[in-house]
Amino acid sequence: MWKELFWILVKPTTFFTDIDQERFWQPLRFLLFISTILGIGTAWVNYLGWPSTDFSSAFQAQILAWRLTESILLPRFGVVAFFLEYLLIVLLTPIFAVGLAVIIHVLYTILGGHGRFNEAWKAVCYGAAPSVLFGWVPYWSLIVASWSMILQVFYGPKIRYKIPEDRALWILALFFGATLIEFALTGTTVGFGLK
Repeated sequence: MWKELFWILVKPTTFFTDIDQERFWQPLRFLLFISTILGIGTAWVNYLGWPSTDFSSAFQAQILAWRLTESILLPRFGVVAFFLEYLLIVLLTPIFAVGLAVIIHVLYTILGGHGRFNEAWKAVCYGAAPSVLFGWVPYWSLIVASWSMILQVFYGPKIRYKIPEDRALWILALFFGATLIEFALTGTTVGFGLK
């Protein structure tokens, strides 16, 4: 796991080129590794009093898990709620990843990319790598979330779907633009709201 993490962060183009033989389970295992580290860090930071919001979280799974922890789990389970929050993050991360991979697969296929769903899955799972670094640290998470989005939506799919760079840039711009518009209009991303 650490070897993959190192290469995705240092040489993403080479890394995404070299994962031809990987099937669904290898990227999933890596994503669960990422979500475990992220879940532990997030639960710890939330326990110390810093809630997971769009400003302090790299993954939507962190924000939703915090919302559930704050409103349902803490009143019922006390401090044990933070362990349950960690489990929620680990469980929700692959669900959100599948949704993102479906969107990426559809968009890259429409724009002439050649590849199966597994190519988008690899991009999404491995592209989450920067979130391990500081995805649970308030405000730093914005930087690593942007870095992850570039890997998940641009580098990984561009290489895996063998699509020209200009088309891949359009998709990246679409994702960044949609995120910024939603944030400007609602104060949130993907509908979880700020408090």
